[in-house]
Amino acid sequence: MRPRNRRQAREAALRALYSVEIGGVSVEEAVVDMCESARLSEDLEGFAKRLVLGVSEKDSEIRDALVSSLESWDVGRLAAVDRHLLRIGAYELLFCDDVPPKVTLNEAIELAKKYGSADSGKFVNGVLAGVLREHPKGEICEGSEPEATPEPLPEIERLEPGSEELCKLREAGAVPVPPENETV
Repeated sequence: MRPRNRRQAREAALRALYSVEIGGVSVEEAVVDMCESARLSEDLEGFAKRLVLGVSEKDSEIRDALVSSLESWDVGRLAAVDRHLLRIGAYELLFCDDVPPKVTLNEAIELAKKYGSADSGKFVNGVLAGVLREHPKGEICEGSEPEATPEPLPEIERLEPGSEELCKLREAGAVPVPPENETV
């Protein structure tokens, strides 16, 4: 699947999520309707389904990520189109490790310009950039285990020059090796 074609899948997912909220249909009904009406290729249909079902399944985590980036805004007060674009974008940033962050941001901005208000593109960009700052890509990915917290490095100034601990840290690349005429 060519990534640039995924915009059609994102548009279909946006319409499906909108119909769940505004039309009161179930997520399952919205997915069936989306598949029937969008006329997407098999791989794009799969991506659109993944977005709709993923956004619905991970709603709590997505909402938490958005709230931390919205600064004094309630997610429920946002325009429906902006809200659903933010949900799709946040889902991609947090759980789709196969989509580069720049692509997610660009696609969300372009869809916001197309379907939202005059300022929607800037707004969506700002909020999703905040989500990305809070949750760098790869930190939270579906199926990934959180990395172990590294042990804190000892204060280098307190280490004896030539000590075994300092030598090990240098070998591991954790402490730079000083120039030959300088001692640590």
